[in-house]
Amino acid sequence: MLGHKGLELNTIGYLTVGIVGIIVLLMFLVGPFSDTMKKTFCYFYENTLKQTSDLCKGLNKPVTSISICRQGCDKSAENKEEFARLIAAFAISCWQGQRIKVTNSTVCYSLFVEDSFGPVTESYMTQIIERENGCDVLENSKIINATGQLSDYSGNCGGSDNIVWQVSGNVINDQRLILIKYDTVQNKIVIIA
Repeated sequence: MLGHKGLELNTIGYLTVGIVGIIVLLMFLVGPFSDTMKKTFCYFYENTLKQTSDLCKGLNKPVTSISICRQGCDKSAENKEEFARLIAAFAISCWQGQRIKVTNSTVCYSLFVEDSFGPVTESYMTQIIERENGCDVLENSKIINATGQLSDYSGNCGGSDNIVWQVSGNVINDQRLILIKYDTVQNKIVIIA
């Protein structure tokens, strides 16, 4: 009799481990932690085991960091127009490079701003995109104005709203870090500052 109880405890232990394993596998494939678990798996798989997998393509793409100042940085700007043009150019580059290739949202660029160039609003940046014929690539029909209200863009930059402006105070003024991200859920470029 005593031998049967030990066998039953072992069986219960194996069943418990099996159920936990199935739950972890399901979370890995479709659960709320799937992106985090995939990134962790891919990090160790590619960096530790030096292997490649189609599952990992585009997941751990390094972020391009760029410094912006008046002189001596990766990119230079002398005034707010040149600064806004740089932000617009990186947004267009992110849109072109990511919207077809990636299955997960990704930060394309981290812009480290070392100088102040003057206030840049979404409307001002969109005017530059329109003037430089960038609206053919990245449309922006709606803008967040300085008071935080979503409104129609007064010019003509296409019929779609493909830029999300997540900027503290709705104006880029003294922020030192600007992130340009492609969001797969919204299928939009998100500018965060």
